[in-house]
Amino acid sequence: MMKRELQLDETTPTQEQVAKIFDLAKRVLDISPWEFMIEWQILAVQHAADDTSYVFVTGEMGDYLSVQIYSSFDDVDAMLRIAEGNHQDMFDIMFGMPQLKLVFAKANELLPGDRERIKASGITFKRGKNPSFQSLMPGYDNCFPGGREIERMTVCLEQLLFMLEGGHAIPAINCPMDPICTRVYREGGWEQEMKTHPLLHQEPDLSVSEELLDQVLCLPMQDMTMACGCFVVPTSFREKGSRPAIARAFMLMDVESQVILGMDLLVPEPGKLWNIRIALDAILKKFIAFGFCPSQLRFNGILLREVGEQFCDMIGVAYDGRRFGPLLKAVNEIMSRL
Repeated sequence: MMKRELQLDETTPTQEQVAKIFDLAKRVLDISPWEFMIEWQILAVQHAADDTSYVFVTGEMGDYLSVQIYSSFDDVDAMLRIAEGNHQDMFDIMFGMPQLKLVFAKANELLPGDRERIKASGITFKRGKNPSFQSLMPGYDNCFPGGREIERMTVCLEQLLFMLEGGHAIPAINCPMDPICTRVYREGGWEQEMKTHPLLHQEPDLSVSEELLDQVLCLPMQDMTMACGCFVVPTSFREKGSRPAIARAFMLMDVESQVILGMDLLVPEPGKLWNIRIALDAILKKFIAFGFCPSQLRFNGILLREVGEQFCDMIGVAYDGRRFGPLLKAVNEIMSRL
């Protein structure tokens, strides 16, 4: 089974869609499932044979009250284990996962346009628990979802509320191999079953520009080690109604001298999602500009470390699996001044 191919949803939700999902948000808040649910109580919503959403609730400790929806079980497993990584890896993982969220936020935590949408709904929400519907796609920051995303959220919230309002148990799983409570749409109606959802463990797409690769393979090699890294850069909120790109800071550094050889902010092409190819092509372009390849590469950040060894094999340089601390320190110092 392959992951569902994702695309940016640029459609505009209808007034009816928005009104309906605000009503669902009020029902979720009335129940306050975070008061009795833990994150590992996962509800799978199977829209079709090859299309399943995974829903869970956060906030059992009283912070970040939300309903989160993921499009693959691999992402759910990674997200729930995110605290096991270092801070930068956690940040990079989180912003690389497609997700839809209903967050009950304080007024100063709302996205642009949220206040107006809440007011237009005509529904009064508890102070400090304002609904914020959020779409987070690879390469972009949180924003109000598109029409198709709102429809998916609506279906998932309806199925969650069916379980909670009806007093039906959603069992917690102890490991990914455990069966998950699954609502299945079949022959015009919803059925319920306990079923396992295998982890796919798909490898990252290691594709690069063939034109750039051909040029790099013709370059001479210089006896030196370079470190390269690519990290998500936090952004501030932006104009209403926008889906803001979120940059990745890309840096190359000479390991011996710790001299920065190049730094760029990388974003997807308009209308496209982030792909690691953007960073790999940036490395190839730097080598072409230098007129040579280093004899060895080290990688910082989970974005590049996942593909580093295969990339080195592709371009014919040695791979060093150790992180290089001075590179991330340099990135953070530069970004703190921007």
